[in-house]
Amino acid sequence: MAPVTTKLDSSNELVSNGGVPQPVLYLAVGLPAAVYIGVLSARTANLILLVIVSLVALLVYYQESVLYIPVIQGWKTPADNPSGYQSPNQQGLDYEGKAPLR
Repeated sequence: MAPVTTKLDSSNELVSNGGVPQPVLYLAVGLPAAVYIGVLSARTANLILLVIVSLVALLVYYQESVLYIPVIQGWKTPADNPSGYQSPNQQGLDYEGKAPLR
């Protein structure tokens, strides 16, 4: 497996070339190691793993209801916005309106 390398992109954000995320790696290595050296019992490690897997499963199952789409002050469409904030054209920006996909 190739080593994971990181670099900064144009906005100085850290970019990775892939690989296993560090929290998953810590869990995959740390939990068995803690059981092996006797810090955790196997039953406790299984309980921790069960809780983590359950939380991930719940997050996947309820992912649609976790999304938050706000309605700010009752404005639901651009036509409901105050004058000057309904279209980029009102701010002098070049803009071509497109119909929303449904």
